[in-house]
Amino acid sequence: MKKFFKAIGPAVGYFIIYFVINIIVLFIGSLYLVIKAEVLAMTNPSLVETIPDIAEALKGSNIMLFSSVASIIFLFVCWLIILCTNTPLKERLELNPVSFRSFWPVIALGITLNIFISQFLGSLPIPENVFNEYAQATSLLGNEITLVQILSVVIVAPIVEEILYRGLIMKSLQIGMPVVIALIIQALIFGLMHGQLLWICYATFLGVLLAIIRLRYKSLYPSILLHMSFNAANYILIPLYYLIPDNVFSNVILITVALIISVFLGIVIFKKTNNTLYANNISAENSGEFPNQETPEICLKE
Repeated sequence: MKKFFKAIGPAVGYFIIYFVINIIVLFIGSLYLVIKAEVLAMTNPSLVETIPDIAEALKGSNIMLFSSVASIIFLFVCWLIILCTNTPLKERLELNPVSFRSFWPVIALGITLNIFISQFLGSLPIPENVFNEYAQATSLLGNEITLVQILSVVIVAPIVEEILYRGLIMKSLQIGMPVVIALIIQALIFGLMHGQLLWICYATFLGVLLAIIRLRYKSLYPSILLHMSFNAANYILIPLYYLIPDNVFSNVILITVALIISVFLGIVIFKKTNNTLYANNISAENSGEFPNQETPEICLKE
């Protein structure tokens, strides 16, 4: 039981730190925008009655900036905490190098999974109120694609979320519980933090997959790359969707092809990581030590 609470404590602590920093940054940012709206109203008295609307519009266009600022602050705080524990950053976050030859399928998998999930959800008979909630939640990201939005969604968010959920939280939970339970808990938290029902569903699935990737490679880098490519696909696939006719036949073809390629890439990944893990374990047996701070029994196996 002591070991269990030792695992839960840090995991909850990191999550609370992340949540509080985001709330503080959002509050300060919103306060600044209200003041900015009032200053605009002072220069144009006719805008006085619309100050709340102006502030809300400014908030919508700056929400991704606030999120990125909060993420950077969180990373700095976590770095200080890890520094105080005298644990090497590489060991604590499992930042083990992985060759491009080993992780390239991960990048492709992120793109094909994005196609499969987006097209599959679009083909489901989703209730109108749920779809409207999803559209409203998506609109909070901004109606226009900006450089800040792309940097936040494609780079900042994947790095910070992988460090938090698959790095800090999951590795803490693994101390006091089986790896499968730790994997499921972090995936559920990751999914629930996305707020909207559709986001929760596929984010939870992604949370499981990203954790498996981290365990298979014994490194956080491949899961970060998978997360990045999945998010980046939202932007790089826009021209493709304009070219493909929007009908049931096209959707079925996209879903089928994306699923087949995703499964194939998953098999490739498992084979590549099997070879890597086998080589590492042979090396460890020869030296009398286990590789990469984790014993073989906590690694997922086929």
